[in-house]
Amino acid sequence: MFESAELGHRIDEAAFRKEVPALREALLQAQVELVRRAKFQVVILIAGMDGAGRGELVNVLNEWMDPRHIETWGMGDPSAEEDERPPTWRFWSVLPPKGKIGLFLGSWYTWPLLDRVWGRIKRGDLAEHMQANARFEKMLVDEGVLVLKFWMHLSRRQQKARLESLSRNPRTRWRVTERDWDHHERYGKLHKAAELTLTLTSTAEAPWMIVSGVDRNYRNLTIGRYILDAMHKRLARKGPGRAAPPALPPPLPTIDNLHILKSLDLTRRTRKNAFKPALEKYQGRLSLLTRHANFRDLSVVIVFEGNDAAGKGGAIRRVTAALDARFYQVIPVAAPSDEERARPYLWRFWRHIPDRGRIAVFDRSWYGRVLVERVERLCSPYDWMRAYGEINDFEAQLAAHGVVVVKFWLSIGKSEQLRRFKEREATAFKRFKITDEDWRNRKKWSQYESAVCDMVERTSTGDAPWTLVESNDKNYARIKVLKTLCRRIEARLEDL
Repeated sequence: MFESAELGHRIDEAAFRKEVPALREALLQAQVELVRRAKFQVVILIAGMDGAGRGELVNVLNEWMDPRHIETWGMGDPSAEEDERPPTWRFWSVLPPKGKIGLFLGSWYTWPLLDRVWGRIKRGDLAEHMQANARFEKMLVDEGVLVLKFWMHLSRRQQKARLESLSRNPRTRWRVTERDWDHHERYGKLHKAAELTLTLTSTAEAPWMIVSGVDRNYRNLTIGRYILDAMHKRLARKGPGRAAPPALPPPLPTIDNLHILKSLDLTRRTRKNAFKPALEKYQGRLSLLTRHANFRDLSVVIVFEGNDAAGKGGAIRRVTAALDARFYQVIPVAAPSDEERARPYLWRFWRHIPDRGRIAVFDRSWYGRVLVERVERLCSPYDWMRAYGEINDFEAQLAAHGVVVVKFWLSIGKSEQLRRFKEREATAFKRFKITDEDWRNRKKWSQYESAVCDMVERTSTGDAPWTLVESNDKNYARIKVLKTLCRRIEARLEDL
């Protein structure tokens, strides 16, 4: 895999100086066009062996292009804030918007690779991490991101010579650290781990480019040309800036008209005289659970989805009434803002993932991609079909980090919805809740019903199961929500 990169490729200084001015001009022109169109963003990963010139390359790229439109991230050890959340959170939080270039020195590859080199994880664990990375990058590419990955390579002998050369020069001695020599001593392990990494993650949509790091002229010119060529090809595309989605197989037909929503007993009720004692009981139980000493070691994400007028807001208020206002946040989700549209669709949800000891309540959520965006044709069938797997990956990452993911679908009957719509129109202080969009959605009842059934079938997992809440009776729904939430948090606390 690395044989060609170890040949010692070189470009003489005269040839380098001759080519650089035209390359810099072309890179700047491409960058100006990228900013002007703002149809996609570029994510560049710089990885490789110690001493191969990764830091030098980052500086060169910032010199050759306009650094005002480059976001450079030297991703070192995670901060205390980053450690409180799943590992991918720190990378999601700094993804560049469309029209910008994100330059990553250190990335989602760095820590699994080093953990394997230092024996903290096994080979199979590294493979799992890399497969997750490949899925993450596929999602970025499907969202229109241009992902460019460079592995700057040195052989063992070349690395030793580079580190010794830098150490002898008083002006560069500071660049060689004890960590560099420690990595050199483990060169064989790093070589094997890197080979597995590149094998599993060099994909058609985001291939690795292995570049010799021996000669800086060759390295800089080769990578600069590649970036220019990749940007030119993407800018030449018409439309949204991403490849056309593949054709999809036909959906499984429903021939007996039976599905999960029709199996719900919407006649379930909680008597009025039983509601208040039950409410006090479960709100008190939830309050005590969130004040438990071990609650500081976990966090909770609560998702509320449901039919229009199903009572999501009322259920949320009964939950938050039991919580300390300092430790929760309610995130109402509406149409994405311009800032949110400029990034992959999950970005706006990753940014609200709570740190340990806190609760995030989503009033609507990432499931909009497979519900309203599907039904209203705001995205292609390929986009909402791939979203099921992307959402499962997202929630699995949350669960692996100790986040309790609790998802509720509040279901009401069509006639009950009509009754509530009319009640809202007739009540002055409720009139703001009913909109023309609600009536339009109602006309597509069967389409939304199909979308909900597919959503539950494809995303109700062991890590993040759906709880379907019979909501024709608001009192019954509110108690079921509180009981379920208590049960899920209790189960997680018992595992600690």
